[in-house]
Amino acid sequence: MGVASLYTTSKKQIGELERRIIADGYKLPDEHKFVGSASLESLRYKAAKGKVEVIYIYSPDDLSEKFADQIKLVREFHQAGAEVIFLKHKTKGLISSLLWESQWAMEKYKYAMEWQIS
Repeated sequence: MGVASLYTTSKKQIGELERRIIADGYKLPDEHKFVGSASLESLRYKAAKGKVEVIYIYSPDDLSEKFADQIKLVREFHQAGAEVIFLKHKTKGLISSLLWESQWAMEKYKYAMEWQIS
């Protein structure tokens, strides 16, 4: 496997993210650890340059509190060729998880339709 990046707003989550990355078979160099909300811009820049293969994020709320902004950022990473993996969805049970997934699917569909119209 290749090199992974991690992004988190809390130093408490680094250990769990690192364990998952290693378990999935990726390497995690120090320069691919983005910790704190101020580091999000650095991650976005690196991803836009094609230097990020996969990004592990603890939860979507680490990207933004607003769902629309979460979608925008994940879409941006995907366009740059980076896969995004969330360790946790801050949802309570199956219904909440399915709701998040369905909202995500709708946003992807809307985005695809926008590209077809353009």
